[in-house]
Amino acid sequence: MEGVSGFNYNHQFGMLTPNLNVLLPEGHPGLQGQRFFTIQRVNGNGANGKNDGVGGGHRHTLEESDRVKKNSVQRFLLKEARQERKKAVPTRTMSTQNQPQKSYHTKATGLAAETVADHSADNDLKLFGSCFCPFVQRVWIALQFKGIPYQYIEVDPYKKPKSLLEVNPRGLVPALRHGDWSSHESTVLLEYLEDLNAGPPLLPPGDPKLRAHCRLWADYVNRHIVPTFYRILQAQDQEKQISHAEELRDSFNTLIGAAHAEGPFFLGDKLSFVDVQIAPWIIRLRRVLEPYRGWPEPEAGSRWGAWVDAIEKDPHVAATTSDDDLYLDSYERYAENRPNTSQLANAINSGRGLP
Repeated sequence: MEGVSGFNYNHQFGMLTPNLNVLLPEGHPGLQGQRFFTIQRVNGNGANGKNDGVGGGHRHTLEESDRVKKNSVQRFLLKEARQERKKAVPTRTMSTQNQPQKSYHTKATGLAAETVADHSADNDLKLFGSCFCPFVQRVWIALQFKGIPYQYIEVDPYKKPKSLLEVNPRGLVPALRHGDWSSHESTVLLEYLEDLNAGPPLLPPGDPKLRAHCRLWADYVNRHIVPTFYRILQAQDQEKQISHAEELRDSFNTLIGAAHAEGPFFLGDKLSFVDVQIAPWIIRLRRVLEPYRGWPEPEAGSRWGAWVDAIEKDPHVAATTSDDDLYLDSYERYAENRPNTSQLANAINSGRGLP
């Protein structure tokens, strides 16, 4: 099988059959006692195994059931492959009472690492961030887009250095220090950068109604799209994964309905405020939700597909995006829903809003 985050697997997949007398084909790994995997279809009639084509209690289609079940095997193989890889990037380990130590990244990689190096010199404006945090990436994209000079300071979110606590007593990133002033929360910081009137604007100038429109849909992203992304990722039950995935697709469709008809971005042909709000999660669809939960690629030629493609290719987004492995590693603890993964994970598990 091919297509799991760029890896090639030589494992065979097949369908279970009610005919137990069917022999395995020549060359099948099971003939030599090797491990192989099967995918059992659920046809939506209560999972009773009948092949009568009669619909039942399942809300999802056969195709959706096939995708999720096949993805459970893909995730297992992906985890095996990851355990065998040797990484040459800086990591640290964390552990909980009932979990073995796991690695997490402490430095950006790829193009994001180059951007960090370009902005390592001392500056009056300092962004405190963590390489895998999507909320940090929002502010980072805006700084790159506007061309505002800044210093990027990588912090370990599980260590919470004094320099970060002085800016945000809660120890959360992103946090911004500008001279003797400091603040936090990604949307607040995006508004602050707009108010500096430095570089190109993300909110359309001189149009209060259109600016309000952008703020309204940025709020929609935070209330609906971001929490649902984590609900899919943290859900361990396949039915819940499917349900949350349908909810996320519906939310994307609602957002598309409010966007410029041709795009490719929210307001047309240029990156703007809502694009920056949603970009980190669009980036993580292919890098996180696809390998861990089987999230599908956009339909070719669709408005959504054009938006995803535009975000992926935007130079300011690319400059703040690390290599795929960093996200795959960093979100494993969410995908397994380990205890005390983060304040955000705890909030999602408890049904509360974002912290």
